[in-house]
Amino acid sequence: MHFARRRTVAVTASELPDLRTRSSRQGALPTRPGDHRLGERSGMTPGHSPDRVDAVHVVINHLHLSDPVTDGTVKAASEGMQRVVDAGALAARVARVDERHLILILEFSTAEDADRVSREVGGPWMRENIRPLLAGDTVRSVGEVIASAEA
Repeated sequence: MHFARRRTVAVTASELPDLRTRSSRQGALPTRPGDHRLGERSGMTPGHSPDRVDAVHVVINHLHLSDPVTDGTVKAASEGMQRVVDAGALAARVARVDERHLILILEFSTAEDADRVSREVGGPWMRENIRPLLAGDTVRSVGEVIASAEA
């Protein structure tokens, strides 16, 4: 099983545009005179390289249902999330906002993994289990995580 190495990165609002246009494969993130390196501000130990933050890509789907969530939908969601992880996702979750609004949260180590799993597993699962329950189209967002923290 593959686990992504995650690090907390503290940033200021002025640094966000630079983070959006740089990937971890492009090398060190810029610093300004007098600033500490981004990784040092995050409290990483000296053994960790502050020059590289491992990228994690997320897919977020807002699912608005015609009817309230049923036990059958919860069971199908649980099975679907396991299939997505088995196919290569780092994590897969479904959050219930209310009885008719679910949010699908998927994490991948690369954008390519996200695309592949969407085609091979996610799309067919959605067509079979979720699409018939929807009140309208899904709202889907895909992006690279630029800051995170874990306990």
